[in-house]
Amino acid sequence: MATGATFTTRKLYTDAEESAIRAKRPVTLNGIGASITAQDLVDRAISLELPVIEDRREAAGLEAEFDRQHPALLGALLHLFAKALAILPSITIERDRRPRLIEFARLGCAVAEAMDRTADDFVGAFETMLT
Repeated sequence: MATGATFTTRKLYTDAEESAIRAKRPVTLNGIGASITAQDLVDRAISLELPVIEDRREAAGLEAEFDRQHPALLGALLHLFAKALAILPSITIERDRRPRLIEFARLGCAVAEAMDRTADDFVGAFETMLT
């Protein structure tokens, strides 16, 4: 998720009052090769390397299977996030291991613990991805 930005301008028909618009939005980049190379963006990105598709299927079959499993998938994700949000207040990351995306990293640690992993598993994987 983009961490947010603010656009400010004067309110209409005033000289002193300002109007501010704050926005956050997800950004997804897809590509076969390295999609991003600027270091600042690399430090703020979460890269996923997906396995090669071995079992090719038609879109209609995939959509039907997704529609069938959608309620269970959504329920599982909501259950996982509820557990992670309960764990989140107890998550701290050592000062020397805090990344630029510390809020994301804390949430990732909480999700890891909700999945019966350790916060260190997530921080280590996150550090590896950034190098």
